[in-house]
Formats: sequence, structure tokens, C-alpha cells
Amino acid sequence: MEDKIKERTLREKNYFLYSSRATLRSTANHFGEVSKSTVHRDLTKRLKYYSPEWAKVQFKLQKNKSKAYSQGAKVTKNENLEK
Repeated sequence: MEDKIKERTLREKNYFLYSSRATLRSTANHFGEVSKSTVHRDLTKRLKYYSPEWAKVQFKLQKNKSKAYSQGAKVTKNENLEK
């Protein structure tokens, strides 16, 4: 079972890092067999035991998160301006 998890985690890492617009959700949809929560757990908790590229994945996750926050802030600002 652990080999299956390791293999899945490494496949998710490769897709997430090397697909230009990959997000957790798009990675989960691409593989179809796992949820977004599982992909997140694989890339944040399990990957550090399997790959030295863990830091690159963390950087991209953080970048995606900050991008989502800034987009949300723009939407909120526009909604407030319309009122």
C-alpha cells in the first residue's frame, strides 16, 4: 500500500510542478482517483519523505494561495464599489 501512495504522490508532484497552470484542484481532476484534500495532504505532508523537490512544491502552493487571496480581494473591492 505504501508503494502505491508513494507512486501516486510522485505522479501528483510531477503534474503539479511541470504543468504551467496546475492547481490542487486541477491536479485532483487530472488523476480523478483522489480528492483535492488527498492531493494537498500528499504534496504537503508525504512528499517531503519521497522527493527533494518538496521545497519547490511548497513555493508553488504558497504562490497559488497568495494569488487566490489577491483575486478574492479584488472581487470584494469591486463589489463594494458597486454598492
